[in-house]
Amino acid sequence: MYAERAKYVGMPIWERKFMKKARLFACLLAVAAMSGVCVADTITDTLVTSSKGDWGGVAGFTFTATLTTNPNNTFSLDFLIQNTSQLGGSLSAFTLSLLGGGNASIDVDPTKSTLNGWNETDNATFGNGNNSSGCSTSNGSGGWLCASGSSLNIGPGKSVDFVFNGTYQGSVYNPFDLKALGSIGETKLAVSTYMSPSGVPEPSSMLLLASGLSGIAVMGRFKKLKKS
Repeated sequence: MYAERAKYVGMPIWERKFMKKARLFACLLAVAAMSGVCVADTITDTLVTSSKGDWGGVAGFTFTATLTTNPNNTFSLDFLIQNTSQLGGSLSAFTLSLLGGGNASIDVDPTKSTLNGWNETDNATFGNGNNSSGCSTSNGSGGWLCASGSSLNIGPGKSVDFVFNGTYQGSVYNPFDLKALGSIGETKLAVSTYMSPSGVPEPSSMLLLASGLSGIAVMGRFKKLKKS
C-alpha cells in the first residue's frame, strides 16, 4: 500500500486523479475483453451453384446463410435464395447444418420466424437426389434445420428470404453443409455441398481487438505521465 502511495508523491492533484481514472478504465476494458460474451457472433456463408457435375447443380441460384448466435443460447438464421439467371426457377426443400458436437440441437420458434408457408423440422435432414422422401430426424442430424413445402416460384432476378429464430445447443459448425431441391428452367436442381465462408468478422472478435488497442493506448498515456 505504501509503495502504491509513493507512485503519486510529487504529482499534481489533477494528474493523480487522471491516472486513477485511467487505470480504472483500463481494468474495465480488460474485463470486457476477457468476457467476450456480451455480443453475438455472426457467420455468413455463400454458395453460388454451378453447372459443373461435381457440384450437383446448375448456374442460377445463390444461397446466402447468415447465422447469429447469442450468449443466452438463442439464434437467428437468415437464409436468402436468389435467382441470378434469366430463367424462371423454383425451390421445394432445403436442409442446412448449423451446429456440431454430440449435444448439437436447435429448436425453432415458428411464431418468430418467416417460413413463407413452409414447414420446418428441427434436427432433421433429407437424402441426396431429387427423389428425397422429405425431412427426417435420424442419428447425426442434430443441429440441422430442414424446411420444405409447396414449390416456391422464384422468377429471374428475384429472391426468397427465410428467417428462423429459436434456441440452440452445441457449437457453431462452419462451413455449413447445404442440400437443396428445385429447378432452373427445365433443369432439376439437386445441390449437396458445403457453403463457402465469406470472412465476415465476428462482433465479439472485433470487441476484443478494440479493447486491446484501447488498453495499449491507456498504458502508453500512463508512461508519458510518469516521464513528465
